[in-house]
Amino acid sequence: MQTLARDNRQIDFKFAAFASLALAGVGLVLRDVNITAMLAVPILLFLAALAPFHICLIFVVFSFFRLHEAFPVIYDLQIPLWLGAFSFIGLLWNICVKRTVVPAWPSELKWFAALFGWTTFSVIFAFDRTLAWNNWNDVYVKIFIMTLAIGWLAKTPAQIKHTAQIIVGAGGLIAMVAIYNSLMGIEVLEGNRVTIGRALNSPIGDPNDLALTLLVPLGFAIALVGNRTGVVNRLLGLSTVLAVVWGILATQSRGGMIGLVAVFAVFGLRNIKSRLLLVVIGIVLVAGILALSGIGQRTDVGPEAGQAIDESAGDRLLAWQAAISMALARPLTGVGLMNFSETLFLYVSGMVRNRSMVAHSTWMTVLAETGFPGFIAFIGMVYAMFRSIGRSIGRVNGNPSEPFARAMSVGLLASLVGFCLSGTFLTLAFTWQVYILLALTVALHRYTTAIGTTNPLGGRAAA
Repeated sequence: MQTLARDNRQIDFKFAAFASLALAGVGLVLRDVNITAMLAVPILLFLAALAPFHICLIFVVFSFFRLHEAFPVIYDLQIPLWLGAFSFIGLLWNICVKRTVVPAWPSELKWFAALFGWTTFSVIFAFDRTLAWNNWNDVYVKIFIMTLAIGWLAKTPAQIKHTAQIIVGAGGLIAMVAIYNSLMGIEVLEGNRVTIGRALNSPIGDPNDLALTLLVPLGFAIALVGNRTGVVNRLLGLSTVLAVVWGILATQSRGGMIGLVAVFAVFGLRNIKSRLLLVVIGIVLVAGILALSGIGQRTDVGPEAGQAIDESAGDRLLAWQAAISMALARPLTGVGLMNFSETLFLYVSGMVRNRSMVAHSTWMTVLAETGFPGFIAFIGMVYAMFRSIGRSIGRVNGNPSEPFARAMSVGLLASLVGFCLSGTFLTLAFTWQVYILLALTVALHRYTTAIGTTNPLGGRAAA
């Protein structure tokens, strides 16, 4: 009976997914948001109740990879708005009505809740409360809800498998758009630094943000190739690895390059026993990246003009000094969410008020905008993520029946290492990147704990 019910749910989900794709096709043809919404609402309600995890996952993918901005033909359909609303409905339905979701609070989520709570509190004392509130309301609260949703809803082998496939597939799509823009000279900065959706004011309209966005699926793609996930999934992973590496090189982001090397280094340390060979491969890899990226052609490079350091490096040092000054001046709450640029002129002598500059560091952004309590919570969250991923790897290591769980665990580790290193030079503290990794870390922890409890000698067969 349980098998029959599961089969029926899978048939229902596939029907609903096919119907959603068909409605998306109708929307593309009609280009009428109201008509498309009238057709889509019943299907989305059905999916929200039946498959809330997939709705939440697709919403997160759209919000993170900005697919609707990379492919402007679907921009007017307001897909993230609809998916977000029905994701929330599905989560509440499954928690309060069906009671199929039991909230859990592992250490990484407790640290995240502390960070969210303190960031929310800091909004009250922000330098510009309106700016802080708008960013909290528009972005950060959605990140909080969807992080909990993904972490709590994922619990089956099929969901783990689909998560890896969807993230890798979406990353490959964005990478191909980046490659196309680079080849065609579309939306490039400084002559050759590729962006996506810059005309739409997209977050990935900045080459640094685009590079870190592409780093997240890279770890999962490599993991798909290196595990027994099947021919199709390995081909998907390999094609995405090649496209993502090309896309990151096209951004000429130094932070992205560091993250790229870090991701490959994680897999090298796990799979290459000879340290000498690893060092040689690393040197060749770094040299190849520098040669292929054309980073020496960056127009902000200044040593040839007689400067000791280039303008970009100088701005980073200036921003980091300002961030420390902000934290020392307001140690409890910082200057408030997204207020670094607004208050920079107060902490840097001679700074013009209307000059826009970010902190150029995820860690410094948290310190400056939430003070020392928020900084401690953020560090605690990242440390707990590493510890949780390590435990998940230990549970599925050598388990032939869990190839996708193994792929996700190693992919998470590589992506998190890449985020930490590249995030040292990029400003991504309150955007989706690290919180997607957090949500998947929680989901994987719950899943691997369950399979370890049900069968200590091996997990259930992956779907």
